[in-house]
Amino acid sequence: MGERLASDLALVADIGGTNTRFALTDIRKSGAVSLLSYRRYATADYPNLDAVLETYFADVGVKPGLGCLALASIVLDDHIRITNCPWEFSVDHIRSQFGMDKLVSINDFAALGWALPELDRQQMVAVNAGFGSLPSHRGDCAVLGPGTGLGVSAVRYLDGHPLVFPSEGGHVGFAPGNRLETSVLQLLETRFGRVSQERLLCGTGLQNLHQALGVLRGHRPSDIDAREITELALSQQDSLCVETIEVFCGLLGSFAGDVALMLGAWDGIYLGGGVVKALADFLPTSQFNDRFTDKGRFADTLASIPCLAITQRDAGLVGSAMALRHSIAVGAERAECLGVRFAS
Repeated sequence: MGERLASDLALVADIGGTNTRFALTDIRKSGAVSLLSYRRYATADYPNLDAVLETYFADVGVKPGLGCLALASIVLDDHIRITNCPWEFSVDHIRSQFGMDKLVSINDFAALGWALPELDRQQMVAVNAGFGSLPSHRGDCAVLGPGTGLGVSAVRYLDGHPLVFPSEGGHVGFAPGNRLETSVLQLLETRFGRVSQERLLCGTGLQNLHQALGVLRGHRPSDIDAREITELALSQQDSLCVETIEVFCGLLGSFAGDVALMLGAWDGIYLGGGVVKALADFLPTSQFNDRFTDKGRFADTLASIPCLAITQRDAGLVGSAMALRHSIAVGAERAECLGVRFAS
């Protein structure tokens, strides 16, 4: 690529338990984010982040001086442990090893929050009936969704710009909403003890739910993965898989409604994550909306909240670029108040 690109471009990354994605972007340009040299790697194929970064930089022929890592992890300090894979590392070690001047880190669902103003209607599916256009970029919103894990972030717009507040809301306790879900909880308690929402609302959670429903329905044990469950359900080839997806969407709707209440996300709920992309066309006619609004005295309030599924593949990388732009503009101290951490 050449030395000019090395000085002009920044690394953006979206690092999850299943996939690790990288791209380069010109951080000095204003306007829409442009992603160059996109690559996706299977996280399990590499022993650590160092190894996959070496591969990426060799593939694209450049080591930029700036970067932002969006991480499927809590981001409190320099030490990172990806929640659903064995990678552990120091962000400052990564910065130093690859000769970078500045490297920031954010939660992966915070990155989706930063991406929201960059997404258009063609990159989302309306989950609520009657919401065919994007909500305006104002007010209070939340981004949540199932992928390898279950992510949650709050977003508050100020003068049209997002202020993003990451959380680990996917690890709150699972609350069943009916007798069937209570029976599922009891089965999962024998395996896990405490059962968080993530034990059900993610890729492996879909498998946990499928297995628990199989026990309750008297089916033989099955080890099929989330992708197979989804494909068999959407093609109507397997009744247990169909029930699994229906129950899953109801649980996701209930959790999304709870998040809206907890965070006061009256101006929009955005659903992200790989499982949502696979179910985006199914969600509007599923149990999601009924469970989303089933909140007693706040049912009418929940029914007025726009809810949209993000289908854009690279939204996390776009959000990484936006967070990096913001952190450079406001400086380390103000950026860290919003969950953007600088390697020291």
